[in-house]
Amino acid sequence: VAAAASSSALSCGGGGGGSGEGLPERERMALEEEVVEVSEELRFVWHRPPLEEVERQWHDAKTVRIFVNGCFDLMHVGHFNALRQAKSLFQSRGFEKVTLVAGIHSDAAIARQKGAPLMTNEERVAVLRATKWVDELVTDLPYVSMSARMADALRVHWICHGDDLPICKGGGGMYSDAIEKGRFQLLKRTEGISTTHILERLLRR
Repeated sequence: VAAAASSSALSCGGGGGGSGEGLPERERMALEEEVVEVSEELRFVWHRPPLEEVERQWHDAKTVRIFVNGCFDLMHVGHFNALRQAKSLFQSRGFEKVTLVAGIHSDAAIARQKGAPLMTNEERVAVLRATKWVDELVTDLPYVSMSARMADALRVHWICHGDDLPICKGGGGMYSDAIEKGRFQLLKRTEGISTTHILERLLRR
């Protein structure tokens, strides 16, 4: 994995990086940016706390790090439920800390896969960053296999997604490798709501 790191003032949860004791950890800790190249086709930007903290979590038996990716266009209750469900599922397994790394596909990647998103990349990232269940972000994410190798690069134990498992443009399952390597956790999809459903409602009015 080739990577280049730089310092950034970004923080998740809409926090300003203050050190207030009552704030969630993600709001107290400014995130650094690291450009990660897992393979020729999989390159992204990882917004994370210092690597020392990531490694501490990775090796802590009481902590689990999980990854949830999506387009997060017109973010709705289905998206929020997926993030909430992922975190609560692992909390119910007895982990004292669950760190959720949310990956968001780039405008270009979405456009190539299924047409341009309605919200810009900046808008989608801003909403996701403000979501309380999200601790770290992966941006500029291609629409390719979310592999066990990628999980290792992000120091996540599990890759999670709803039961509407997507197929990549090349024909392979986005999570096939993670499933085969025992690194995938299926989430229950929220029925009756999707970005497509919302668009259909708007067009009928």
